[in-house]
Amino acid sequence: MIPVAVAITWAGGIWFIALVALIGIAASAEWSRIVFDGSKVQFAVHSLAVLIVTFPVLKYSFLSMIALAAFTWSISLLIAGGMRKQISFWTLLGVPYIALPMAAFVQLRQSPENGFIAILWIFAVVWLADTLAYAFGRTIGGPKLAPVISPNKTWAGLGGAVVGGALGGTLVAWFAGLGGLLPLMLMAGVFGAVGQIGDLYESAAKRRKGIKDSGSIIPGHGGILDRVDALLAVSVAALIVGIARQSLNNPATGLLIW
Repeated sequence: MIPVAVAITWAGGIWFIALVALIGIAASAEWSRIVFDGSKVQFAVHSLAVLIVTFPVLKYSFLSMIALAAFTWSISLLIAGGMRKQISFWTLLGVPYIALPMAAFVQLRQSPENGFIAILWIFAVVWLADTLAYAFGRTIGGPKLAPVISPNKTWAGLGGAVVGGALGGTLVAWFAGLGGLLPLMLMAGVFGAVGQIGDLYESAAKRRKGIKDSGSIIPGHGGILDRVDALLAVSVAALIVGIARQSLNNPATGLLIW
């Protein structure tokens, strides 16, 4: 699947937006199954939030987009209350958990100068972090990282994720001819750990429901959320860094220059 993801990211435009939207809608279906017992209404609300942040056809500002997504978030919570479901940590974070990463991917890719490299950098950080986390965990083993949530994860695996993230981010930055390799390497290492937090978050939601996989859309690999859980966390972290950098460079406009 890696060549397909990279090719569509390189193409950009409507192709990339459509891919992100499809992933967001599939993730909405799985999250609704895990947290809302498969509620079709919640699936529709979460999917609407995804479409709002991925298809800004009216070219509204980033702040307006987030405000509209927040409106759907409030609808989701109202519906959860109407269904007599207690507003929990999981129901509270549903829409942001799915929609914000989709917004992050679309916004980062739209950068005219480094959009493709930014997404490719995130891919490399997460993919190599996951790979070395698995390798370190299997070969070194040792104390468990979060045995109640994910029995197979170890502290050695977390170290592997940091090393893998740093390696992936540095390689992409070097091949792309970007400056400031050391800061990018350090940030990539941190993002490798952030990806593991995203993985643990999704694992905790599944354990609460008593299921192993979020879905079965990918034969032998589970659901969409099982494949992109780390990417969701890292994309939001990358967007926060991008917004902070952009605001520092142009504080007069800040988020509105999206």
